[in-house]
Amino acid sequence: MPSLKPNARVISSAIGGTRLSYTIEGHPGLGLSVRGDGNASWVLRYRVGGKQREHVLHNDARNSDFQKIAVAKAEWLASVKVHGVDPKAEREAAIAEAKIAGLTFDTLFHEWLEKRAKARKKSWPEDLRMYHRHVGPRIGDRVASEITRREIIAVLDDITKQASGIQANRALSLISVVFGWALAVELVAAHPAIRIPKPGVDKVRERVLSNIELAAIWNALQEIVDRRRDGMTVQMARLLQVLMLTGQRKSEVTNMPVAEISGDDVWVIPAARMKGNRQHTVPLPRMAGAILRCAARNGDPSGLVFPGKNGGRLEAMSVGHALGRLMKDLKLTDVRPHDLRRTMASEMGRLGVPEDTIGRVLAHAKSGVTAKHYNLHTYDPEKLKALRFWSARLIEIAQGRKPRALRWR
Repeated sequence: MPSLKPNARVISSAIGGTRLSYTIEGHPGLGLSVRGDGNASWVLRYRVGGKQREHVLHNDARNSDFQKIAVAKAEWLASVKVHGVDPKAEREAAIAEAKIAGLTFDTLFHEWLEKRAKARKKSWPEDLRMYHRHVGPRIGDRVASEITRREIIAVLDDITKQASGIQANRALSLISVVFGWALAVELVAAHPAIRIPKPGVDKVRERVLSNIELAAIWNALQEIVDRRRDGMTVQMARLLQVLMLTGQRKSEVTNMPVAEISGDDVWVIPAARMKGNRQHTVPLPRMAGAILRCAARNGDPSGLVFPGKNGGRLEAMSVGHALGRLMKDLKLTDVRPHDLRRTMASEMGRLGVPEDTIGRVLAHAKSGVTAKHYNLHTYDPEKLKALRFWSARLIEIAQGRKPRALRWR
């Protein structure tokens, strides 16, 4: 078996080569198994009780650090030597026990939901809906360790036929992440969904509303607020106005506590409620601040600016349904809440607002070490200026007035 020097450049070159297994100089038992597909696995070979054993330390050598692999190898062998127990044998025993117990995918999913998803994903309710709608009815009662790759592909084909390819993509992602977690915590021995191609084509939505559509929507919402017209509550109309004026995500608006709005017309969204897990400030232009103050005066015991029925939380889905009903009344087609956010960003771009400022208004993830860890300026003045520009432009559009020469510089 050929050997490699423990050098990053040498190892990287070997990973991109043909299918072959290597030993690593100075690291007995450690090997690199090149698969021939541009990637490789770090493999540890050792003996316990006179038997040869093999353990995969990392299945993606392209994205692993050699020093960490060397440490993992040392820790694994130390465990074998100190405790006299083979961790791989313990793992196999745990998997066998789980198989004997008949662990179903339904049990596996709910374990993942409680122990992993709810602690780390704000979108876990969407995962739960996806499971109940498409995944659970098809494989929920199957023993997880017996689910095959072919069976998952058949499930995805069925979802594509009954719903759509996009829904099948979402189902595949959910099945894959559950199996990935289960493999990591040693509840299953294999990941049958790995590298299954997506059955549908994910299309990036590009819907931007025209000035005519913007005017129709804003004026209809204002009429509801002014005249309390039937068909939508005043609170829902105000919520949609806030979406149009601030461009924030609907989940961030629907779950907004009154306490997040300061007397200085600044809306501070804590990291726990943000998609990127970073606190986000939204300096409110005059109109948006006035709307939120009016909405917050309801004194609802829930403490939310836009409460749901009986003082509970307002479901983000209900916002889409309310907007859909309004679009039907206005005879407009294919308008979703997120389109309001995209339209605002596009109009800001036309007004000359820098792309970086638009991204900060939208709370998009920062890229680069400087932006993430060193440049801690809040950009609140720039964000306020951008939102004021957009607010003025929206009212011009709604009133059919000729646009003023609003330019960033």
